[in-house]
Amino acid sequence: MGEKTDMKKALAILTAFILTALLQISALAADYSLPEKMQKQLNIGSGLKGSFLITEEGLEENTLPTALNRGQFELRGLALADGSELSYYIYQTDDSEAQRNKTTLYGKNGTFYLESDFLPGTLLSLAGIESAADRAGARGGENPPILSLAVKVIRTLQGREKTNWDAAFTPYGQKAELWLSRFPVETHYLNDEAGRNLLEMSYTIPFQAVQSFLVEMTEAFLTDEQIRTLLDPLLTEEQKAVYLNENLMYYYREVIGALQVQDDLTLTRVSDTRTGASVSTRLRLPLDRRLFGYEALQIEQVSGGSIICSLTDDQKMLMLAWPEQFSLEGSFEHELLFGRYNAERKETDPANLSLRVSLTGAVSVSDQADADGRLHENYDYVCRVIQDPAVLGEEYPEDGLGAFEPLQVQLNLHFSSKNAQQSPTTAEIQLDGSQGEKKLSISGTFKTAAPWILTAIETSGDLSVTEASDEQRTAWWETWLKNAAEKTERMPEVQMPETQKTENEDTQP
Repeated sequence: MGEKTDMKKALAILTAFILTALLQISALAADYSLPEKMQKQLNIGSGLKGSFLITEEGLEENTLPTALNRGQFELRGLALADGSELSYYIYQTDDSEAQRNKTTLYGKNGTFYLESDFLPGTLLSLAGIESAADRAGARGGENPPILSLAVKVIRTLQGREKTNWDAAFTPYGQKAELWLSRFPVETHYLNDEAGRNLLEMSYTIPFQAVQSFLVEMTEAFLTDEQIRTLLDPLLTEEQKAVYLNENLMYYYREVIGALQVQDDLTLTRVSDTRTGASVSTRLRLPLDRRLFGYEALQIEQVSGGSIICSLTDDQKMLMLAWPEQFSLEGSFEHELLFGRYNAERKETDPANLSLRVSLTGAVSVSDQADADGRLHENYDYVCRVIQDPAVLGEEYPEDGLGAFEPLQVQLNLHFSSKNAQQSPTTAEIQLDGSQGEKKLSISGTFKTAAPWILTAIETSGDLSVTEASDEQRTAWWETWLKNAAEKTERMPEVQMPETQKTENEDTQP
């Protein structure tokens, strides 16, 4: 059961991860790319129209793909340019073109509402990502939750304000370097495989000194007007009253002083003696196991190579590695590593995994318009995931790893549009995922369109998904799946001719 759940989670996460690349594609010509054009049109209030088809094979029952298998759905969506409201809905049509099997997602001021013919008489409400983050981070204490700030900061750093944030936090990096210079350093001269002469500088800092530095930085942070100016529009009044309150410095001293850590902080830097360029940096930060569940966080960065983050404990570890120059723009080829291991794993715990993830992207842009005056751009992405015990190494026995069949997700995107900025943009999407006998495909065509009047839904009497019990959420989901499986109109199942099937099988690698 756990392995099936892992497969579904992995497929969903990887699919979403690759789809996110759509928003990261940079301009490849003097103007911006067609995906950017489409996004800009939607941002200023254009509508979105299209249809899609989901097909699956070999997936377990009571899942979304099996409930909607071979169901052709229409999609309509519109978001106001100011971001205050949106309405997206999918539906099928009967012989008279009347809408049926409709599911609507309506959003207003950061709250989303869901109503569906598959869940009649029920209006569900969902907190936006910021509220959901705060709910996830709430521990039942008196202080207001703060995880929403991380979401807001990430959004802010993607915009023009990033320069202001860099300027505001640069002094804190300088203070850290000055603080580090107070401690003795051990130096060693090394030679690497490329014949370079290297200098290794190692610092060992008692955690008590780390605690004192954290107090010092917190005091500076709370009295920094530049920082307060940046955070002011991102925090609620309740959050500001707690987290930016200079009078609560005594509380922060108590929290920092109560951390129970036995080990020292270690920092190792390696540089090229001839050029002075950094070769690698490794930081090991001890953690309070009561709070974090792990004893140490280690971050290692190899110049021109990978960034490796790992949480470790005597019996378990969690590791993620990605290229230092990771980017989903243009054409690319990356390898990511993921490891999770618990020597005392129980049957209900997540499986131990040692995964190697390959991400590739290829972009093709036509230089000239076709006979109809349309420009074309193609984006092809492939994600392959395999279990490789070498990712974790011999320290973690291979026989302790859970089963993981190779997983592949392929996304092909074809965009087309005429040159004028107001011309509609069309996106044809083909997404295929497979793992062993399990297969999932989503194909669809979508295009921007002139806006229409956004129709709000009645939001009174809603039931909160986030505040409901696990049993209630499960009941809603099972009812939706049951009705979707029974009521969805399905396309005929296409049977491949035996001759063609044989030809295809003969050409398989």
